Amino acid sequence: MPLYHYRAKDRQGRSIAATIEADDIRTAAKILREKGYFISELKEPGKGLQAEIKIPGLERGPGLKDVAIFSRQLATMLSAGLPIVQAIAILERQTENKAFQKLLKEIRTDVEGGSSFSDALTKHKVFSRLYVNLVRAGETSGTLDGVLDRLATFLEKDLELRGKIKSAMTYPVIVLVFALLVTYFLLTGIVPQFAQILTDLGSELPLLTRFLIAVSDILRSGTLYLIVVAVIVGFAYRAYYRTERGRRVIDRIKLRMPVFG
Repeated sequence: MPLYHYRAKDRQGRSIAATIEADDIRTAAKILREKGYFISELKEPGKGLQAEIKIPGLERGPGLKDVAIFSRQLATMLSAGLPIVQAIAILERQTENKAFQKLLKEIRTDVEGGSSFSDALTKHKVFSRLYVNLVRAGETSGTLDGVLDRLATFLEKDLELRGKIKSAMTYPVIVLVFALLVTYFLLTGIVPQFAQILTDLGSELPLLTRFLIAVSDILRSGTLYLIVVAVIVGFAYRAYYRTERGRRVIDRIKLRMPVFG
């Protein structure tokens, strides 16, 4: 049975920091509420926003994992009876991801200023339209904690699937890169030597051989140009994907691909 760390206050206002065993985090929160505790933090050891490995100077931006953890912890706090502004403020202090911390601060400020939680989320691209719309539905129906809990479960499964796909793709990608390097070496190092020998013999070369020699010449004389073209194509792809139409087109293509779809 998992062990959860928690911080809370009892009915007399005394601070408590301890651990509790429960089947899952929602059950743990329920047990603590039944004891009359006012929960300020509840998490599994080693889990949480601060569990990420930090490398100075290489801070990452907000990602899907941050949203999943945020959703789970916010759902737990709302279930425990915390006001949403206070819950967001607690999570804001806990996270060590500076970019996500800044994002939570902006959300908290908007909610304190009178915006709904869902409206505050729309300003940040890390929260998808589906996420925002479900949160809005939860606000309207008064089941925000349940919606956030289900969203957290969905995001966690999504992250797990992505991890499996990355693991499955690692070996094929390594093999592909190695094959490309070997091919490049053959075309730029070996083929030119054979081409010179065949030219000296003066015999007419087959079409396939002439094609390989032509590719070899292009790679040897135009490698820099190919790199420049690849960089330009990469920037063009990113710029196009940032547009609404580009995102729809590229996402539609991805969904039709076996791995991504």
